[in-house]
Amino acid sequence: NDARHSPNKRPSSGGSSNGGGSSGGSGAPAPVGSGRASDAVDAALGVVGHAYVAGGRGPQVFDCSGLTAWAWGRAGVSLVPYSFTQWDQTRRVSREALRPGDLVFFFELGAHHVGMYIGGGEMVHAASPSRGVIVTSLDDSWYAARLSGYGRVVG
Repeated sequence: NDARHSPNKRPSSGGSSNGGGSSGGSGAPAPVGSGRASDAVDAALGVVGHAYVAGGRGPQVFDCSGLTAWAWGRAGVSLVPYSFTQWDQTRRVSREALRPGDLVFFFELGAHHVGMYIGGGEMVHAASPSRGVIVTSLDDSWYAARLSGYGRVVG
């Protein structure tokens, strides 16, 4: 188990109702997200360790867009479980404007892979059949080299 998967490392995204608890992370200020975004992040983090299966839509197995669609669905927002369509369903934002729940798209000039930003420079995503649902740094060189952009779910 990777220590980054610990729920204690997850940044708080609950706004003023976070109960004053510590994120347990690096000590950086905790990002603030909307209630729905926080619910989507919680849902996605709740399935870290689950298997990746192409076409998996949850709740036991996922592919990348199946995970983001399922997590946002748990928050009451409908996304089509295809990364290209999710690119079209979201509003472009900069890295500096990222908030927990925003989607992160990969593979230049397209959206062949998608993850969900969770704060603290990390994303949760259904990575591959060998890795399943994991938490990864946005600065991981493999992903950074393939970044397409960021999208905010509106709904």
